[in-house]
Amino acid sequence: MNREEYPASSDIEQDCVNAIANLWHEDDGRFVGCSTSGSSEAAMLAGLAML
Repeated sequence: MNREEYPASSDIEQDCVNAIANLWHEDDGRFVGCSTSGSSEAAMLAGLAML
């Protein structure tokens, strides 16, 4: 994702992170997230986050 060419993509990414956090009832604002280009990358990042 090219954030300089498509600056609105950062807003969309943050909206998605917030939507997932709301599904998990994270109301204290201590959540982080990022976009990935594939499911393998997402699974590895999720594993690292659990550590």
